[in-house]
Amino acid sequence: MDEPTSGLDARATAIMMRTVRNIVDTGKTVLFLMKQGEEIYVGPLGHNSCHLIKYFEVSPNPNLIMGNKLLIKELSVPPPSSKDLYFSTQYSQPILTQCMACLWKQHLSYWRDPAYTAVQIFFIIVVALMFASIFWKQGSGSKFSAMGSIFNKIKTDN
Repeated sequence: MDEPTSGLDARATAIMMRTVRNIVDTGKTVLFLMKQGEEIYVGPLGHNSCHLIKYFEVSPNPNLIMGNKLLIKELSVPPPSSKDLYFSTQYSQPILTQCMACLWKQHLSYWRDPAYTAVQIFFIIVVALMFASIFWKQGSGSKFSAMGSIFNKIKTDN
């Protein structure tokens, strides 16, 4: 579906999406094929698209069918000057470029809402200070008992 709710108000969008959900819940696939604003096919696909194929086989426009068969035959044969596709690597970009793109996307995601990010940073600092104060001047053996105390406190509160 290509933007089924474009131009609709909230109520119409809710009705539209409820209808789509009902169709999806039945487990049926329905196709609505359009060409330049005209309906070409509306209906179920059927097993292996048999209903769609049957519709186009008995279409009232035999020139359309013949034209499509010729086009398919023409496009199925590669031109004589063409070469097989070859890609030197599995990925389109080097790993460093991919990492930088992911980091930039994550950066934009975090700073889209600076207030939320600031609260997260504040919370991390508070928790870090809390743990620092708990383990301040503690020996290595008491760290485990302190962590156990925190775990038991959290566990008993829930």
